Amino acid sequence: MNDLTASRYQSGMSDGFGWMYRLSLGLAMRRIRMEDHSADRIRRASEQGPVVYALHTPSEIDWLALNAVLLARRLPLPIYTNDLRGGWFRPVQEWASGWWERISRGAPPDAVASGWLAEQLRRGQPCCLFMARQSDPLEWLGLRQQERGDPLEALQRAQEGLDRPVQILPVVVLWDRARPEGVVRQFIEGLEELPGPFGRLWSLAQASDPLVQVGEPVSVQEFEARYHEEKPERRRKMLRMLLRRYLHREAQVVLGPRARAWNEVRRQVLRSPEIRALVQQESRAAGQPPEKVGRALSKMYGNMAARLNGRWLRFAGLLTDMIWDRLYSGLDIRPEDLERIREAMRRGTAILLPCHRSHLDYLLLSSLLYRHDIAIPHVVAGDNLSFWPLGAIFRRLGAFFIRRSFQGDRLFPPLFSRYLQELIRMEVPIEFFMEGGRSRNGRLLPARIGVLRMIIDATRRDGRVAAGGREVSLLPIYIGYARLAEERVFERELLGARKEKESVAGVVRAASVLRQRYGRVYVRVGEPMPASEVAGAWEELSEEARTERLRIAGARLLHRINQETLILPVGLVALSVLAHGRRGIRQGELTARAQRFLGYLLDLGLKAPEGQAPGSRLEEAIAALVAGRMLKPHDSEGVDGEAGAKSTVYAISPERRVRLEWYKNTLLTPLAPLSWYCAAIRALGQDAVDQEAVGQLFELQATLFQREFLFDPDKSSAARREDSRQRLCRWGVLTADPETGGLRVSDRARIGELATLTVNLAESYLLVLRVLERAGAAPSDVPKEAMALGKTLLAVDELSRPEALSLQNLQHAAKILSARADRAQLGQALRRLLEVA
Repeated sequence: MNDLTASRYQSGMSDGFGWMYRLSLGLAMRRIRMEDHSADRIRRASEQGPVVYALHTPSEIDWLALNAVLLARRLPLPIYTNDLRGGWFRPVQEWASGWWERISRGAPPDAVASGWLAEQLRRGQPCCLFMARQSDPLEWLGLRQQERGDPLEALQRAQEGLDRPVQILPVVVLWDRARPEGVVRQFIEGLEELPGPFGRLWSLAQASDPLVQVGEPVSVQEFEARYHEEKPERRRKMLRMLLRRYLHREAQVVLGPRARAWNEVRRQVLRSPEIRALVQQESRAAGQPPEKVGRALSKMYGNMAARLNGRWLRFAGLLTDMIWDRLYSGLDIRPEDLERIREAMRRGTAILLPCHRSHLDYLLLSSLLYRHDIAIPHVVAGDNLSFWPLGAIFRRLGAFFIRRSFQGDRLFPPLFSRYLQELIRMEVPIEFFMEGGRSRNGRLLPARIGVLRMIIDATRRDGRVAAGGREVSLLPIYIGYARLAEERVFERELLGARKEKESVAGVVRAASVLRQRYGRVYVRVGEPMPASEVAGAWEELSEEARTERLRIAGARLLHRINQETLILPVGLVALSVLAHGRRGIRQGELTARAQRFLGYLLDLGLKAPEGQAPGSRLEEAIAALVAGRMLKPHDSEGVDGEAGAKSTVYAISPERRVRLEWYKNTLLTPLAPLSWYCAAIRALGQDAVDQEAVGQLFELQATLFQREFLFDPDKSSAARREDSRQRLCRWGVLTADPETGGLRVSDRARIGELATLTVNLAESYLLVLRVLERAGAAPSDVPKEAMALGKTLLAVDELSRPEALSLQNLQHAAKILSARADRAQLGQALRRLLEVA
């Protein structure tokens, strides 16, 4: 301590601890930790001005925990704390010196009333403040003098004499990830904000992974300037309320909203006016007693609702960590992505919208958030996963189950909507997959807007969006797998095998994936979309206008996921291999093409994982595809034109092309318009580019393949076509013709490799057209008949791409083409695109 008065207060944090601390708390305190994002926040704040650590309730144990992590991180230690003296835990010499000062010079003056605290803050000294006060028996007996001044007054005075802002940092000390539940436990431990006499000691004794979390700083300078018209007393009251809110929300980021008993939430939903009206309406419609309808709804609620349990989370966290460590070589997420999720939770309700490519997605995001001290979400899962015993387990981990289709069901949709509204009102983070199901072809599927509609309706009924208060944030999330655990399952399903129903036996069989490793998993969080942006003037819109707004919002969110797509090496190799028109490809040609495609994708705005260059990991990716039997290496001599030179030719396994297609498709969307443009040029067969004819063929492909690719809905097809033309010119594939003033092809090989990327789609759609030309083909049978026809054509070399038999492509083609009256003209155009392929 550099101030004698400060030593007399004996309330500053120490740079060392005494024997009593080591004997009683030292071992337990070693487990306390502070993550980098919290430490960085303190460092940034201390560079801008004096820092004040704000805790909610006076607790010597919490205070000592903060002291320990600040000391370990070499962060500023406060010289003063209100309503607390930590002398018993100091080194003996420091403790004795403080008491000698107190005895020889008397009790120190009130830190606030004397102006001492304000002066220390002006000097840049940090301090620590508790926002709430607990009753002190010594004060009742008159043995301890109560401090008269309000510490926030000292902050106001200090700010008046400073150009730099005083920064108040909300600090929460969390000993357990599970909130106190049950009357007995709450009686023993106390409430979260006001722990009982044994609460902190009990928490300390059972703490397995305690955490000190620091929230966003509150600038006293900005606060005083904003509310300068209010009286000082009023401003202090407002500031205290603001800090308590910040402390509450910081705890909520880690723990989730304050726990409510499952039965209480159930009563709140089933006894709501909407559900009571539904019971009466269904009773009249079905001719059944209201009690019977009520029992049916209660059973339906029990099968649907989550029963999140903190103890189960701890066990599941250990189990999933073992799974990820066995399956993958790492889970990659950036600090800024985690901070986007935290910020959404601070502002209100976070709705997490990841892309859906694997059953592991259900566990991945929750596991990742739990590992990074963020409250895990309630996850909307299909009722196909509610089978025993996993259904009961998933419910305790936050899953709640939704039926695949609401058609003809009068009870479930309003019940699910009301439950969703209750979760949003409680600010429970929610995760759901807008695509509805897993993407079996690697591209994003069109958004299903049913749940999104319920979320917007719930926010409007809750009134917070309309009132401009707490926000509901929609966060698009990209999940990328270096290798997919379900690649074999998807391959079988895309080639016509029936999808197996989820069951315990299926889970046991799926455990075989644990015998392999699948590289890294990457998670990126896109730009959030406020629900208020979607819900503006909601009540004034017609039902058709609402549907259109939701459709556009869903497309924008999926586009933001596409923008976060990472260039992963296996996808880059698959893209390069399937852009090849022959059965085998030389290693040198494969590497050169992969480098070109890497340049294209970087120019289109995609990024590689931080610290990793996909171009330098091509050999590793090729080895992975060889190990997965998607490529077959053959050593040859002289294949590159030099006698005696050894090289490797990679044969593309025809039976594995559909599997390779999945990885190719993860990177195909930004390249698709370029592929259409090049396919049109190639179909015309001239070096001079007829832009009008190219434009017609481009628009035809854009219309036909509208279900295959999700682009920015705010950008027109004409704008995408013009962007493709400009990029091809910039890349040197097209050049200006000085004689005609138009464009000419300068690199037909590169035109060909880009055009080939979507050849399989053209073949899929042409197969469906040929089936539709037959009389009597039932619409539901068209994809299977097209697949059977394709197998025949593939055997006689009338079909060049085995991946054209992908069932998902054929299903999309059937939906698009069945409604078209110009199928003959479409067939001619597709044949024209394929004749030169």
